[in-house]
Amino acid sequence: MLFLTPGDILDKLAMGLKNSRVRAGLTQEELALKANVSVSVLRKFEQTGRISLESFVKLAFTVGFEEELVGLFDSSSTNNLSMDELLKAKKSKKRVKPFKARKARS
Repeated sequence: MLFLTPGDILDKLAMGLKNSRVRAGLTQEELALKANVSVSVLRKFEQTGRISLESFVKLAFTVGFEEELVGLFDSSSTNNLSMDELLKAKKSKKRVKPFKARKARS
């Protein structure tokens, strides 16, 4: 299990999108135009990790990550931990087991 903060994840998403843009040989201006977002939105995202969900989805689709986004919340990959549990686990560096619902007794 990874122990990342929301900020860490935003930074990773921004870096991943930038790397995908560069690998595709696109400038910020070209990607922004293709994704129908402003260059300033893309530039801010690449620098800070901050972006609206709609703009992020447009950019991600444009660089070819539509399947990954659609499968992001596949029920088989969720572990039902709260943000407090994840942050507590990160601080203690211990692995937290996912919550499993008990079967109802008959």
